[in-house]
Amino acid sequence: ATRLNTALIFGSPAFEKEAGHTNFLNSAFLVMPSGEVAGRSDKIHLVPFGEYVPLKRLLPFVHKLVEGIGDFAPGRSAEPLDTGKAKVGVLVCFEGIFPELSRAYVNAGARVLVNISNDAWYKRSSAPFQHLSMTVFRAVENRVPLVRATNTGITAIIDSKGHFNGMTQIFREATLTGEIRAGSGDTLYDRFGDLFAKVCLGLTVLIILIAALHNKKMIK
Repeated sequence: ATRLNTALIFGSPAFEKEAGHTNFLNSAFLVMPSGEVAGRSDKIHLVPFGEYVPLKRLLPFVHKLVEGIGDFAPGRSAEPLDTGKAKVGVLVCFEGIFPELSRAYVNAGARVLVNISNDAWYKRSSAPFQHLSMTVFRAVENRVPLVRATNTGITAIIDSKGHFNGMTQIFREATLTGEIRAGSGDTLYDRFGDLFAKVCLGLTVLIILIAALHNKKMIK
């Protein structure tokens, strides 16, 4: 960061001591050109059985599928990192598939989204491509660019309209540079979230109930 005179965002485990207990977190850090650590964003949506065991107290015999430094604790809230030029919302790994998380970051002031991910688990399968395609929607939904950096590919730059401005190949060592413009973060989805989907679901259930009652009357 100091040598290139630029802000740097990278992923790393973090920990916090709270009432004599240590919480481990899967986090992203922001380092400024001065070398100062200017912020940290913690992963909110953890991978079940990978980063923690659901209902661990009720299921003490169940263990994580992936051994690590211990169970991670979820981040408390969506907190964008301020690079000085734009606020950035960091989606750690598979957080990029959850639209409500991106919306939370944008509503908190983020105008750029960054997705850092370890896609090595998927190897040479369709999963890395599916993972990438899902993040395109996060950019479009919020009208903000999304920069994606992965250790095995696919690294990409996606503009606020969902267009690719650069992409690397899977399992090929490469670097990617490009320019982005901070987005507006002012969309119907940012304002109303999943209200439209909920209304559609409610109407679907209502139609099914009406059809079931109608069929019941016809049988009688």
